[in-house]
Amino acid sequence: MKDSAGRDLRCPPRILERVIRLRRLHGFTQKQVAERLGISQQAYSQYERGLRAIHIDIFVSLALLYGTTVDYILGLTNLVSRSVNP
Repeated sequence: MKDSAGRDLRCPPRILERVIRLRRLHGFTQKQVAERLGISQQAYSQYERGLRAIHIDIFVSLALLYGTTVDYILGLTNLVSRSVNP
């Protein structure tokens, strides 16, 4: 999948692996996550398989759902849990 300038829009495999790993760690099915995101199971499956670009809003929703950060999902940090400031 490419944009009008020919740039690849697919997520790198390491990001998709983290998305899948987080879902499995929390015991969710693709259908359950899709329902929480307000999208179809088919659309969510396409995200995990790299067939559809993941919009930033979806990354934010996933981070909130799993109690982590977008930085973790994107591989910018290895800290899984987000810290809460008092």
